[in-house]
Amino acid sequence: MPVDAEKIDAEGLYTGPGLIDIHTHAADNKWLFEYPAETSRYMLSHGVTGVLPALYYNLTKEQYLAAADAILNAYRRGDFANFLGFYMEGPHLNPNFGCDREKNTWKGKIDRKDYAEIIEKVKEYTRVWCISPEREGIEQFVKDVCAATDNAVFAVAHSEATPQQVEKYIPYGLKIGTHHTNATGTIFKYSECRGVCVDEAVNYNR
Repeated sequence: MPVDAEKIDAEGLYTGPGLIDIHTHAADNKWLFEYPAETSRYMLSHGVTGVLPALYYNLTKEQYLAAADAILNAYRRGDFANFLGFYMEGPHLNPNFGCDREKNTWKGKIDRKDYAEIIEKVKEYTRVWCISPEREGIEQFVKDVCAATDNAVFAVAHSEATPQQVEKYIPYGLKIGTHHTNATGTIFKYSECRGVCVDEAVNYNR
């Protein structure tokens, strides 16, 4: 230990590393984007020292922007000390999967004019961008994210993409497979196994 290091008497308590939650929507029965200061304090009190608030595809464009502003304003005021960046669970995921999918307002054609303002708002703070590679038009969205920010990281989420569709986006920065037991693809090569697809691509390229 450095001679000038701060020493804290834990008074017999145990200490451990803080938890980092890379994908959560709520805490203490409150949405993070509606109560950023309160949920931050709650998570800190339970050992979550870092969190990526997840913004989900049941938000409209205006709600995405307002939610991002609410969290960023709290962070800038010092009221969201454990904020590490956003986990963008959308907007363009497979509309057949996911919680609250009946309220998905992003089922239509993927159009730059609909998402450009969202990318601009969160580009400096987003750590993970979730995509469904099988969606028509998703490649332009991915290219626009990459053009707006350095070192973009993408995750396959709520997707029934084939391994080939998944692998297409690895050069763009696709590094994570998530939610892949919620939607497991369309390949049924072996009758005794359900098609896995996303899992296959993740395991082959891990």
